Amino acid sequence: MALPRIIIAARREKTDPTSDLRVQALVANMSGALIDLAWRAPDFDAANRQLVGFELFRDDMSTEPPSRLTSALMPGQILEARGLEVLPHSEYGVQPIWRIAEAGPTAVIQFGPPRLTRDLAGPGIFVPPEERIHSLAFLQRQGAITSEELELAVERFLGRAQPVLAGAPTTMSASGMGGGAAGSARTRRVVLAYIAIAVVLVAVLVVAEQLVGRLLVPQPSAARIATSPSAQPSPSAQPSPSPAPTASVVDLHPILIQPTDLRPGYIVASQGSKPLCPACLPAVSSLAVQLQNRTLKRTILSAASIAPSSGDTKSVATALMTYRSSGGWKAVAGLGDAGFANTIVYSKLGQTYYVVVWRTGVMTNEIVLIVPAGMLSVQSAIDLARVQQARVAKALS
Repeated sequence: MALPRIIIAARREKTDPTSDLRVQALVANMSGALIDLAWRAPDFDAANRQLVGFELFRDDMSTEPPSRLTSALMPGQILEARGLEVLPHSEYGVQPIWRIAEAGPTAVIQFGPPRLTRDLAGPGIFVPPEERIHSLAFLQRQGAITSEELELAVERFLGRAQPVLAGAPTTMSASGMGGGAAGSARTRRVVLAYIAIAVVLVAVLVVAEQLVGRLLVPQPSAARIATSPSAQPSPSAQPSPSPAPTASVVDLHPILIQPTDLRPGYIVASQGSKPLCPACLPAVSSLAVQLQNRTLKRTILSAASIAPSSGDTKSVATALMTYRSSGGWKAVAGLGDAGFANTIVYSKLGQTYYVVVWRTGVMTNEIVLIVPAGMLSVQSAIDLARVQQARVAKALS
């Protein structure tokens, strides 16, 4: 019996008919058989919705009707995907994942609207239910959505939930689920079977994440790797001693960079508690805060994660460095147990990323400084890392 497909239909904000809830400035940059994507988060009314993250998908136009497959799910601060394979009759796209408060105690999780690289109007895309259930199970496992929100979303797929309020930006309806009570019962059993095996499939996703994690970087497009001599270690410098490893609970909020640490004009743009990257596991707890200064066009990502042991921390730090860039890392002396810095230049988009990753005991830390091209240097990111490291050492002592 063929599985039913689920169609995702998108509507605009009721409060602003001119609003565009798709990702903005989606840019594709091809290099041989690979493609890099970069985009901006959509503007939205925070009183009506919350941005959970993004779904990177691939539409296959060779099928009838065209089909959509999820390539990756990522948190809201990730605004780029790199090294995607170019496939015939296929096109990549990105769509936001929203949490929307409606009538009732549980928020509604919705996907879309989607935006394709060429942004062309085309035929309706149908999403197989197993694809969407896998995506929702992954989001729930990562702590992006609650179990109650997962259950409500599945209820909607089964057609048992209350209809969406008029004017909601995205509605989900089941297509091809007719055929009487017997057909409906069979459909429900099929979907429920997917839910039952979701836990097993998650284990498979973890392996896939390690591959997908290599493709993702926190923002804009085609990267050229450059290094700065300021990140070279001094021969006489010695790494600062780290406190004894411990996996005890540490409040990460006061460790991260605060607006008061910076010049006036910085605000907290976002905050999240997901792992630092899909493969940055195991993690006892994680926290990331994104600070922005729109006047200076600068963004700072300050993040930290605690692992069960110092051995796990080495694995997390290595995964994080691979996640950010496949090369170009230089050692930074005197920064925790081991520190590394990288300069990533996005010449086409006029931006430079200065990235610092270091580990101290059971804690992995990260600073990402995003500035207009030609501004500041990697030393500015290292200076921020030293401020954060001083707090790390105090918290773990």
